[in-house]
Parts: sequence; structure tokens; C-alpha cells
Amino acid sequence: MHGSAWSGWLLTGLCGLASAVCFVRARASASGPRGRQSPLLEALMGGGMALMALPAPAVPATFLLVLFAGALLWSAALLLRRVPHQGHHLVEGGAMVYMTVLMLDSPGEHGTTGEVAGGHAAHGEPVAHATAGVPSPSVFLAVYFLLYALLAARRLLPARVPHGAHHGAPTAPGPPPLGADSPEVAAACRLALALGMAAMLIAM
Repeated sequence: MHGSAWSGWLLTGLCGLASAVCFVRARASASGPRGRQSPLLEALMGGGMALMALPAPAVPATFLLVLFAGALLWSAALLLRRVPHQGHHLVEGGAMVYMTVLMLDSPGEHGTTGEVAGGHAAHGEPVAHATAGVPSPSVFLAVYFLLYALLAARRLLPARVPHGAHHGAPTAPGPPPLGADSPEVAAACRLALALGMAAMLIAM
């Protein structure tokens, strides 16, 4: 990913699409205001990730830092209210704050992390410098998000047919059409965001 603008655009598209789907999930939620909190938070995180991944600077890094710190606090508040998935969202928000702080501390990088993901060469830095200077927290966080992506992908696999099922037995009706608020759509959104997080952390 180092030095390639197309990877930044690919991440921007992936995270932007996931953010839009999460927003639709929140609007379609039948669980009331409490059920809308988690997809709205995921939409916020996905939108911020899309801004970070842009190859060209779009917003100041300080804006992103405030955005992700707010998302982190929001997730902590939801965790105290026992809203599901907030442990993962805490890690996600913390990772975004961590990457933004790294970006602010890096000399010459005050735009978005699209410059980190695809613009080391634009600053005259060799690719080897980016790979040799990867902080260990980035490695651990990237592994976490890759493992989380695998777990999310497993939820998208079709259910297995029982081993003892007979060919002549009546078949059960197929699964209902997927709605915006279905668990499969939620798992697909979390899969996309986890892969985006892992890619950004590796690019750091």
C-alpha cells in the first residue's frame, strides 16, 4: 500500500460504502433509539475512516482526532448501558485515535492519513522507512482486526445442511430476503470496517 494512491481511494470507497450502509441500518432499525446507537456509531467511524484514507488532504488531522475521541467516548457510554458490540467499538475508536496521534506526531504530515496510507513517497520518504518504523501497537491492532474480520466473515457463511437429512424429506422454506437491519448486513459492515482498519494500521 505504501506510495500508491489507488489503495487510498479503494479504502475510501470501502469505508464510505460501509458508513452509508450503517446509516441505512440505523434508519431501518426496529429496536428504537437504543437499537440505532450502534449502527450510527459505526456510520460515524466509517465516515471518519473514509476521510482518513483519502489520498489528498481533506480535513485537518485535529478535526479527525476530535471526531474519533468523541466516538470513543460515545462507545464507552454505550458500553456502560450494555449496548452490544461496544467492546469492539472501543478498540476501534482507540485505534483511530492512536493513528491520528501518530499522524500528528509525524513530521510533515498534517493532512489526512491518506497521506500515510498512500503518500510516503510524496514526502520523499523511502518505502523501507515506513515498514521499518511500524510501532508494535499497530501490529497487535492489525492482527486483532484481521481476526475480527474472520469472525465476521464466518457469520456470512450459509447454514450447513444437517448430515442426516433425507433427499425425500420436505425442504424448509428458504431464508427471507435480507433487510437493512438484518444480522448479515450488520456483519458485512463490521467485516468491511475491520478490513479497512487492518489495512490502515499496516500502512502506518
